[in-house]
Amino acid sequence: AFIPTVIDHELYLNYVVTQKKRDVFTVGWVGSAKGHFIDNNFDIVRSVLENISRNGIRIRFIIIGAQNHAPLKNFFRGLSFETIFIDELDWQDASCTPKLIHKYNFDVGILPLNNIPVSRAKCGYKAIEYMACGAPVVADNVGENGIVVKDQLTGFIVNSTKEWEEAIKKLLTNTDLRIQMGEAGIERVKKIYSYEAVIPQYKPIIFRH
Repeated sequence: AFIPTVIDHELYLNYVVTQKKRDVFTVGWVGSAKGHFIDNNFDIVRSVLENISRNGIRIRFIIIGAQNHAPLKNFFRGLSFETIFIDELDWQDASCTPKLIHKYNFDVGILPLNNIPVSRAKCGYKAIEYMACGAPVVADNVGENGIVVKDQLTGFIVNSTKEWEEAIKKLLTNTDLRIQMGEAGIERVKKIYSYEAVIPQYKPIIFRH
């Protein structure tokens, strides 16, 4: 049986973001940033957000889990969009991440990954968290991303810098699409990535003898 990574869907429902037209949009990322920075997973993000913001769409980029990593902060300094770094958080508190996604109201949650072995082994947990909070996802077509995120339904799976830019621009300029994809993401988490959906799958495995 395929047993995916799961979250407390009911908990995340308390922190669903509000999608509406804004003067400044929020693109968000969650994780342990130092390792992702070393793996160059932020490279495409910087160029894409810089290009979009220079062409009239105002953006702030939230990095939750920046770990006070100076090279990362320097990497995002002096650009045309604002970057906000949340350095430390209590990973053992199940509500910590959804609270911050809600607090900063992610319009889009992103999951950039270079196609290297460690990335192909990742479970797509970020995408599950974004979707559970009603934020559409843009993710590289690497590893589990294309399984967790339903392309064109709960977000966009992308293969190039051009596709990254097109997906983010499409979402930020189309409030109805963000609402639609956000709602679809919540439903997908409930059906596939929640305790309620997955725990019953353990029964035949545990009691098969």
